[in-house]
Amino acid sequence: MRPGSTTPTGTNWPRSPAPPWSSAPSTANWAARKPRRWSASCRRATTRKSRTPATTSTTPTRNPAAQPWSPSCNACNPSAADRTIGRGARHPVRRTRSTAAGAPHGRLRAARAKRRARGVVGLLPGRPATTAGARVRRILVIDGHPDAGSYCAALASAYAEGAGAGGHEVRLMRLRDMSFDPILHGGFTHPQPLEPDLVEARDAVRWCEHFVIVTPCWWWHVPALLKGFIDRVFLPGVGVEYLRRPPYIRKLLKGRSARVIYTQNSPQVVAFLAREDLFWRNMRRAFLRHCGFRPVRRTLLAGMQSASRERRERRLREVRAMGRAGR
Repeated sequence: MRPGSTTPTGTNWPRSPAPPWSSAPSTANWAARKPRRWSASCRRATTRKSRTPATTSTTPTRNPAAQPWSPSCNACNPSAADRTIGRGARHPVRRTRSTAAGAPHGRLRAARAKRRARGVVGLLPGRPATTAGARVRRILVIDGHPDAGSYCAALASAYAEGAGAGGHEVRLMRLRDMSFDPILHGGFTHPQPLEPDLVEARDAVRWCEHFVIVTPCWWWHVPALLKGFIDRVFLPGVGVEYLRRPPYIRKLLKGRSARVIYTQNSPQVVAFLAREDLFWRNMRRAFLRHCGFRPVRRTLLAGMQSASRERRERRLREVRAMGRAGR
């Protein structure tokens, strides 16, 4: 034995404090730490590699039906003392999905909760949606296609029919049937009297809670008929009010949501790579959000020139279900 030591000479007794993952006897510093608290609600594996053989296992029993993280478990939430001795805050075992029977994934469960809050059930491709306790909304639908036999006209009618079937108050305005001058001759400096149809449209915009535009995408913009309607109706004092001091603008149509349903011949990927989807950027940021509509969503029907009859009918059913849900 060494002088002043009670340990027999020749034994491999550790000269430094035993590591936290070892079951060997520890020194005074390690023994002075608080005892490890294992939480029964932690279902992660807490086994660590031991540098010295352990005679007994201290691994707690996992609870597969519990939460994936527990703040009272030292393995999931290391204390400050654990970090000082080199134990990281990250758990050594990869995070796994819930193993409880019938428990959906967290993101899927959150998406279902959002759909239930909006009153929409079963929004899957090709599956009609139903309203479950959705509140009645005032919806204004604008058909911006100049051709009465176009696919956009069928989409606008399908949305209005679905919204009416869902119990919502719907107003459908077909710009091709309205009588107005689409040219803003004097700009914003010279007032131009509004035609009776435009006065009705202006009042409908203020009346609605949800604003829907159905239009084709021509030259990365809306048709001239719809552009003239926007110029004539959304004048200063209707959509926005300009101020002389910051923030220099006051949005007058806040508290309303909007959706743009538009068709285009090219695929969506080609449109995004070629022109960064200028149509959607202009409609969302320069027009709708500029007037206070929020949230602003879209429904893009790309590649419609080569679309089959079955695909066109399926998209009509989806738009009709969208109107029934009031989205």
